[in-house]
Amino acid sequence: MTAEGESAQGWDGETGMIDAAMLRRHLPDMLAPVYYAGPPAMVPCGACSKDLHR
Repeated sequence: MTAEGESAQGWDGETGMIDAAMLRRHLPDMLAPVYYAGPPAMVPCGACSKDLHR
């Protein structure tokens, strides 16, 4: 959801940039394939890519 304020449905999930801390909270296996999507400012992003490759 990229326009939470414009949606009729609420969002109770995590928000914010994808970083190493977020990945550790949600991924049980950091070596497994990861697929992610989001607004152009986040995908692809250098910070995400660096954290995913660690």
